[in-house]
Amino acid sequence: SDVRCTIANGGNVLIGTTTDDGYKLDVNGTQRVQDVLELEDVLTLNAISTPDDPAAGKSSIYMDSADGAIKVKINFGEEGVVTRTIASYDG
Repeated sequence: SDVRCTIANGGNVLIGTTTDDGYKLDVNGTQRVQDVLELEDVLTLNAISTPDDPAAGKSSIYMDSADGAIKVKINFGEEGVVTRTIASYDG
């Protein structure tokens, strides 16, 4: 059966997983925030290969595994998708 939500012995909430890796909230799958996502600490990005283009009117921020740069892909709809480097390491 599919795992939906578990509260682990230490109080951590697991959604879509049963492996407690020590995170207060651990979600396996896609999440959605319908208003504002406010972070009071750090956002950590794991290096990934270039993701698919986001849907029209949306954007994606990622760390490119090819060069380690932080990039954003923005889909302007009919005007197309652009990719811009936000930060990179020059060596």
